[in-house]
Amino acid sequence: MASSSTARHPRRIAGRVDWICVDLGTGGLRMGCSNEGDEDCKEIANYAEAQAGTPSLVPQAPSDIIYEPNDEGPAEPVAFGYARPRKSRRQTVVSKVKIALLPDPESYGYAHSLLVHASDTLRLSSVQQIPEDFLRFAVAHATKECGGQPRKGWVFSVPQSYGIEEVRNFRALIKKAGGIGNIYIHGESDCVTYANLPSIQDIIGEARELAFKQGRNFSVTAGIFDLGAGTADVTTSVICFNVDGTPPTITERRAPLGFAIGGDLFDIRFIDVLRAKLCIDLPLEEEQTLFEPFVDYFHRRSKPRWPTTFEEEEYPFHVPGGMERFVLTEEDMVCIMDPPIDETCQRIGKHLSGLRLQLVVVSGGNSEVPGMMPRLRTMLKKKNIVSADEQVIHLAGQSSNAVIHGLHYWTSHPQLVRGRYARVTLARVVKRHRKELARLRIQIPAPDAEEPDFFDCAERIMTEGDLVPDGTRTVDVYYDIDADAEKFDVHPIVFCIPNEGSQEYTSGPCVWNFASECRLVGMLDIMPTLAGIDVAALRRGPVKGKRRCWLRLGAQVGMDITIKVAWRSDGRKPKDETGLCSSTLTLNNLELPNDGLVKEFRTPIQQRESCNSSISTDTLPGHLERLRTAAGTKDLSQQTILTPAPSSSSEYITL
Repeated sequence: MASSSTARHPRRIAGRVDWICVDLGTGGLRMGCSNEGDEDCKEIANYAEAQAGTPSLVPQAPSDIIYEPNDEGPAEPVAFGYARPRKSRRQTVVSKVKIALLPDPESYGYAHSLLVHASDTLRLSSVQQIPEDFLRFAVAHATKECGGQPRKGWVFSVPQSYGIEEVRNFRALIKKAGGIGNIYIHGESDCVTYANLPSIQDIIGEARELAFKQGRNFSVTAGIFDLGAGTADVTTSVICFNVDGTPPTITERRAPLGFAIGGDLFDIRFIDVLRAKLCIDLPLEEEQTLFEPFVDYFHRRSKPRWPTTFEEEEYPFHVPGGMERFVLTEEDMVCIMDPPIDETCQRIGKHLSGLRLQLVVVSGGNSEVPGMMPRLRTMLKKKNIVSADEQVIHLAGQSSNAVIHGLHYWTSHPQLVRGRYARVTLARVVKRHRKELARLRIQIPAPDAEEPDFFDCAERIMTEGDLVPDGTRTVDVYYDIDADAEKFDVHPIVFCIPNEGSQEYTSGPCVWNFASECRLVGMLDIMPTLAGIDVAALRRGPVKGKRRCWLRLGAQVGMDITIKVAWRSDGRKPKDETGLCSSTLTLNNLELPNDGLVKEFRTPIQQRESCNSSISTDTLPGHLERLRTAAGTKDLSQQTILTPAPSSSSEYITL
């Protein structure tokens, strides 16, 4: 029966949505949308010009972009995803665009060199323009399908090992690509954790229910391994399920581990074997054309069967200019597959050394290589990280869309950050007069006592603020402004963190430290945000000749640090969220040390542990040398390339 047009072309979402979630993976793109209160998100489809056999309702698109060369300047991007190039117009496909955004992209060898070559050939401004152009198409497609920009914001995932500078650059890239409004960014492993919370609840169901009957919260120490196509990310968290029914709190045990060993590395290593056996010496674009059917066959047939059903394979391709077929042997496969699998297990084991986990959840495309999970389980038991195979849960079926569903889960449960993202302290926001310090019998440190205006206004004393329902810490502050001022002219807000072991003081609802016992990490210039405030409309304050304007600041520390600034047009102190003007800003110019900031900030902004793709014990280089010696030298420049006819017969056609 023929498919209906409705089945192949789903209708667009009716009206604008609150959230649009985007997961740009190394091999593919997934997007979803949802409104406040939705139990799940709706994945976005309707990708144009779907390939034969791939209906447009499939909610995923390859991370490919097509350029049309321009003899007079840079090439023009014309399509993305499933679209096919028009050979008559010399259009070029560029694949795996995310590699240009990954930490240490050079680690991806052949795949990264193709991006660099495409950037040069197409006369683009830089390699970074390729993912920027791709994101521009993705944002435009999502906006079209959802009836406009999201009301509450875009939510993107990034590699867990991103540092704060990389997060900032990624946010700028999204804005250049057309994303408007709030842009939230979360680590991919965080998203996998969020998406798997229901599964984890089912797994520990009996023990959790027993704890609840006894009136206790139930905590489980879990490792989340996201073994993707481009990177492997590992996070370890204590997940506390609350007896009062509130959403669980998640606290990290260690800084995340991220490294550039993923499923695509096997394809790159296969190319090395192919090149050695054929003694190929061709320009990169010609080599890519020649290798494509071989790599596709390896990706779809050889790799997914290793090592369970692999036998020496005769590929359905003649070696160019020869009578023999290209043969992939078991020895080839051992050298291609085993070292990356062993390196992945070795790095994870080293990172988790000395830590006991009650549960490990593994997902991602690379986890589905048959040889990965048995060796991973063996290593975890050998190092006493887990005690039984049953503690290692492989969620293979959730590999393709776990991140999207995790992003959606965060939009519905933002309070997850309450236990995960720790204290932020704000400077220049609290006044403590000398008489109050004397009443509290607080000894003033000498450096603070030397501040010229300290006794009149201790501007640099800290406050932690209060928790609000969505998990963001807020504090109400005010500025006294000259009554006859023509514009709202105020000092920046200074952000500090207490030194380890510094004395904390309590005054009313505030917890604070002296400035000399803290270190500056950044400043927030709120002048551009508040430039439109009409000073004459503000109420006069208690200080003669001054008008007072109250601000409510909310600080949320995630993959980066965002500050929500809210105010009333008349300057009065906010009592609730009704009638407030607001703006969300990102804290820039951070001066964060690389040492652990366990109490103050979330760990991904620390220096990541590793991100390279080097393999400590690799048998492939020696194997390649033996292959080159055995193959000798072949001149392929004048030879005919043969490829199989599009049928099940063994006939071959000449291109």
